[in-house]
Amino acid sequence: MDTPQTNTDIAADAHYPHGIIQAVTAHDVPDVVIDPGQEHSRRLVTKRRQGSQSLSFHITTYTANYESSVSGDGLYEVVMYCISGSTRVVVHDGRVLDVLPGTALYLPTEFSYTHTVGPDGLVMAVACNPPKE
Repeated sequence: MDTPQTNTDIAADAHYPHGIIQAVTAHDVPDVVIDPGQEHSRRLVTKRRQGSQSLSFHITTYTANYESSVSGDGLYEVVMYCISGSTRVVVHDGRVLDVLPGTALYLPTEFSYTHTVGPDGLVMAVACNPPKE
């Protein structure tokens, strides 16, 4: 069996104008620091790397007990899926959402919330439209 190819900078070519099927791991991509020492992301699928026109896919990790306020920028629609850990989200309208493994969190383009990560940290799978780099 041939050694699997990791495709970190291949998008489309003349034979496959819509892109090619690719496999990528978190170890194949750089770590993007969002908040030093608190939040970082591995952007596995992006427009630049794979040529994705409609979404990007990331694994974002938060440290234990991290607190943050987050607001939508009017551009990105996001779905986050909790892989491990937990966070408590307090939405601007007062609703409280406990995010645990197996929970999907939908964020429209405009939103506001605060969240406090639980004692075991938090790992989220994140899909963004349009794609983030």
